[in-house]
Amino acid sequence: MKWFIPPVLTGCCVALMVLLDRALPILTVFSRDWRPAGIGLLTTGSLLIASTGLLLLRRDTELHTFGQPRTLLTDGPFRFSRNPIYLGFLLSLSGFWVYLGSLSPLLGCPIFFFVAERWYIPFEEAQLDRKFGPAYAVYRDRVGRWLWFL
Repeated sequence: MKWFIPPVLTGCCVALMVLLDRALPILTVFSRDWRPAGIGLLTTGSLLIASTGLLLLRRDTELHTFGQPRTLLTDGPFRFSRNPIYLGFLLSLSGFWVYLGSLSPLLGCPIFFFVAERWYIPFEEAQLDRKFGPAYAVYRDRVGRWLWFL
């Protein structure tokens, strides 16, 4: 299932969130007044994804989740997170949830987190460990998987 890359998962989560918001809104937790905050989170996440993607391309390393890494990046957003693109997707989904406002669409966020945490990230970490060995181990011990403290 190497075609099921993070943007595809994110699209599925967005579709699920819209469906849940329309069909099963359960409870309004964010009024329309919160929509600018949701847009802010969504925009912040999107900018993190785009800027990290550009950094990967500029450094001539692999952007695709299931590709072979060519360079170990430890600067830019990688100083704070070993997975800034996944963090960006999660921020964007969180912003979309706030924008929608009801409780049920929140389900899209833990689904994304679970798949990234259990499938994408372990695959990438194994690749990085094989390719960069001790250098990756030092980086992994210094920088958190999601944020510097997580």
